[in-house]
Amino acid sequence: MKKLILGMAIVASALVFGQKGDVNAQLQEANKVANYALANDIPQATKIYTDLINSGYTGVETTYTAKENKTGQVVSYDKNTWELLKKTSSKDYSDFKTEQSKSVEADLYETLSTLLLNAKKNDEALAIIEKGLAKFPNNAKLKEYQGSALYASGNTDKFMQNLKEQLAKNPNDATNWYNLGVLQSKNPETVNDAITSFQKAIELKPDFANAYQNLVYTVIGDDEKAVNEINALRKTKPDEATKLIEARKERFNKSVPYGEKWLQAMPNDITAVQVMKDVYNTTKNTAKYNEMKAKEAELQAKQSK
Repeated sequence: MKKLILGMAIVASALVFGQKGDVNAQLQEANKVANYALANDIPQATKIYTDLINSGYTGVETTYTAKENKTGQVVSYDKNTWELLKKTSSKDYSDFKTEQSKSVEADLYETLSTLLLNAKKNDEALAIIEKGLAKFPNNAKLKEYQGSALYASGNTDKFMQNLKEQLAKNPNDATNWYNLGVLQSKNPETVNDAITSFQKAIELKPDFANAYQNLVYTVIGDDEKAVNEINALRKTKPDEATKLIEARKERFNKSVPYGEKWLQAMPNDITAVQVMKDVYNTTKNTAKYNEMKAKEAELQAKQSK
């Protein structure tokens, strides 16, 4: 079975903000709820983060400090006091500095997106993600979450476009190449593109078992259909049937290196063993076929215990 590996973990993140006042209390509550979001607190966490985003909260705060010359101590002041001291107390104070905290707005969008995706509210998640991307167009997490939401909502065309956009920016993402390959493999016209995408995935991640597995499936193609076509031609057009038989054998031979890498990555995976047993049988590799048959029996015996 071909399955997508979505390159994200949808978990509620615990953000540390270090802000003051009422908003800080709200953030602390949000973090507390988000930490236990999997324990049915997702609605409350979602509401808090939604309110924070809608309020325009960014978490940016400016601190004003100066050093007391007598004690050498650095002290924080409110803006008005700091400006007054800077103007009137040059002998008593020095090292007047301002420091601005980092914005947490992008983090709010990321966390709300994960909460909505966890709740399977894909359309709402997409709306928030797109709102976030309008402000933070280069945010890698939001782009990744956008792809996941598009796929979960069944919009595979946009998901494919999303993957291509991400790969244009970061061509070294093995999971995105793999996911693109899965989508391409579903269309007979882009099967060769799928093979290329899977190959790029394993170049970047040599132990990528799922990519090897899907390379085997994609190279072999719809074998049931191929066998039915061969059987339909055996009596009436034997020469054409022979050509199809040879083409089928060639596809299986081509899949062998990928299947062996799959086995190398997952030696005790019964699906890998069973598929390779059939591959070796079709390619007339009796020794390997017998090896896979014995391995299959061993794994089945373990499963039955």
